[in-house]
Amino acid sequence: MATLTATRPVPHSVFAPFRALGRFIVMFRGAGLAAAEVESLSRLPDEALAARGLSRSEIVPHAMRHLDI
Repeated sequence: MATLTATRPVPHSVFAPFRALGRFIVMFRGAGLAAAEVESLSRLPDEALAARGLSRSEIVPHAMRHLDI
């Protein structure tokens, strides 16, 4: 005897809140890492920043380069 089962596709809207939460967590973590990098770089003297190819005005854009904003 064969048993047949029917499955219905799950609507994408069911998973939307979970995807949104996942994106928020990733964004929140990335922002925290960027803030830590800004703090770390801002503590360096100008000579050390220049050795990295940065100036004080370039610290924030440099730290935010990975975020999708």
